[in-house]
Amino acid sequence: MNYFLIPGIDLPNIFILFIFFIMPRICSNCFMKLLAKIKPVLILRLGLGLMYLYSGYDLFQYPKSWSQFVPSWLKDILATGGIDLLTFLKIQGLGEILMAAVFVLELPNKIWR
Repeated sequence: MNYFLIPGIDLPNIFILFIFFIMPRICSNCFMKLLAKIKPVLILRLGLGLMYLYSGYDLFQYPKSWSQFVPSWLKDILATGGIDLLTFLKIQGLGEILMAAVFVLELPNKIWR
């Protein structure tokens, strides 16, 4: 979606342009302090947490949409064990939401320190 009249320039590109090219020239010391405060582990945790939250929520709410992506050998194993496929996918969704909470809330760091 183009928000401006200039072709090829949209909001994400302007944000990247501002952060990496314009801001360092305006205040290089401020930019370096900002980069020093950002921890790569935090960005990784938030990214993984949001990804797990999104897919877990979608798995839990709409398991029928995801059932076509389950391999046939796993469907056979679940049928042999007497487990409904939609129930399995809902449990999978809950597990992913739990993983999202672990990543976002940093639970392992608080428990094992």
